[in-house]
Amino acid sequence: MSAVVDPVTTFTIAAEHPALAGHFPDAPVLPGVVLLDEMVRVVESGGGGGRWRIGTAKFVRPVHAGETLTLGQERLSNGSIRFSVLREGEPVAHGVLVPRRRPPCRAATRRSARAPCSGRQNPSAAAHCW
Repeated sequence: MSAVVDPVTTFTIAAEHPALAGHFPDAPVLPGVVLLDEMVRVVESGGGGGRWRIGTAKFVRPVHAGETLTLGQERLSNGSIRFSVLREGEPVAHGVLVPRRRPPCRAATRRSARAPCSGRQNPSAAAHCW
């Protein structure tokens, strides 16, 4: 995989980061879920908008306290985002974020696939909608 060229943000892992405390006490390593959470947060708060799920993720090097990371992204033609997490230009993680599709309303699919789910006709039906 080539490095993604559009930097999103750069940040440093503080030695006091709460995820480092128990992961592993004598040799703290940042859990991969923290990297994924940061990537999703940056994409959702930036131009990516919407909500995302992790399509794929691969962690290729450990991340330790004090290291500065660069998050990068590339929008794909299918609407997904290819991301990379780099340390000094070298990858530590990469993967793909996939947009979460709003599921069809269960109440609406019972009536008609095209019917809006407002709950006006049946207020309890709106509780089944996201």
